[in-house]
Parts: sequence; C-alpha cells; structure tokens
Amino acid sequence: YLIKNMCRITDVYTIPDRDIVVGGKQINGIIKRHNIYKLIYNLNDEINYSFIKINSIFKKNIDSQEIKENESGSISFNILDNNLLKIQKTMIIVPENYNIEYITDNIRLKILYSNNIHLDSYYVINGNNKITGKIINHDSNYILFKPTNKTYLQDDIFIMLHFNNINVLDNIIIGRIDN
Repeated sequence: YLIKNMCRITDVYTIPDRDIVVGGKQINGIIKRHNIYKLIYNLNDEINYSFIKINSIFKKNIDSQEIKENESGSISFNILDNNLLKIQKTMIIVPENYNIEYITDNIRLKILYSNNIHLDSYYVINGNNKITGKIINHDSNYILFKPTNKTYLQDDIFIMLHFNNINVLDNIIIGRIDN
C-alpha cells in the first residue's frame, strides 16, 4: 500500500516571473530534473493528479540534478495540464507512471502509544494525508480501522486523533501500519 517513490511538498513559494516553486523532502526514491511526474492532491475529498515537468532543483541554494531519499530541496516545475487549481503543502510528487493504490479495506494498525481507545470516529494523520474513519475492533496491541473515504498511504506511521462531542481532543493514538 505504501508509495515507494515520493517527494512531500513542505513549502510553496511565490516568485514573480518564475515557474511554480516548492520546497520538499524526498521521503523515498529519487526525483530528477527534466523528468515528468504526477502531482497528487485532494479536491473535494477525491484524489486527483496533474502532470508536471521538473525544471530545476536546488539543494542548499546549489543547483542540482536530483534529490535523493531523505534529502530536502527546492523544486521548480510547470504544470502540463489544466487540472490543478492551487499548489498546497499537502501535495506529493510521484513518478508519472505510478498508479495510486486506493485503500477502501480495513487497515490493521500496531499500537505504539495510546492513553485510551474508543470504538468511535477518528481522524488519522498519515504523512500529509488526513483520513477519516472508525475503529471497528481492537485489543491491547492492534486496531482494525475502517476508512470512510477512498485514500492512499504515504507512511507506515500514523497518528489517530479523537475529538469528543464538543470538539475537544480527548485521545491520541500513535502506531505503525501492519497490513
């Protein structure tokens, strides 16, 4: 389920008379200058993408050909189609031939920390991704979580947040995806 080659956008810059410029971290894999990629984003709770062409890469203000796993840098690119409205920090860049594997099934989660577990609705943070769903079963080590929307996984670490009926955070669970 996890994306194998991904750059996570962490900043968006506006530079007059330039291409679109973002700051990002290469989570895994590699991103190279002059290649075409997919920019993945959520629009109205649907996962969409636009094709982009990487024009330049800078690491620590030095012109570079690529960003490797666990490195950060600035990337300028052109959007090759007209699907995208606005660049945001929640977007990711993946290879152009990458097919997103959507998860609609239950996700098994190994609990690393929890102060309490409710069989109730939760928000899950996975990378830049926000997932809603319900815990349908659990024991002291594992949770079975059912997403309520079509989603994809960016990382194997997750943070689950539960809010009570007056919208106050009352539980946090930290864990690892075990599927």
